[in-house]
Amino acid sequence: MESQDATRDLLLSFLDFEVPSTNSVDFNNVFDYEDLRGGARTLLKAASSQRRTLEDGLSYEGCAVNPKNVVEAVNAYLSSVWAIQESLEYSAQAKIKLKGPLEFTWTSVLCSAKDRGKKGFTNQVFVFELSYVLVV
Repeated sequence: MESQDATRDLLLSFLDFEVPSTNSVDFNNVFDYEDLRGGARTLLKAASSQRRTLEDGLSYEGCAVNPKNVVEAVNAYLSSVWAIQESLEYSAQAKIKLKGPLEFTWTSVLCSAKDRGKKGFTNQVFVFELSYVLVV
């Protein structure tokens, strides 16, 4: 057992697994509500709230990150963002107006060491958001 722990510790000493970070996204301020049904509005509000919970779980500010809280936040947010993605995909004929850019920015172990910093990767595609949430 000790040799497995020593091997693990040695391998982990070469890897940098920083806590991922992200920018804030408030779906309520991005989508124009006038043309959306009540269910869509409720979904956007829930996704915004769940993403804030996820952001809070990742921004530990000097305290240890509680993995259980992060997993719960990811599971809750993932279901909402997946539902938004499916709604957009299956309602291609619906005219959904954006009030501003919908940008997802993440830093994580998937970023190269030189790109990690505060910059991270930014994309306007929901699939990008889904992939990074799954990595978290």
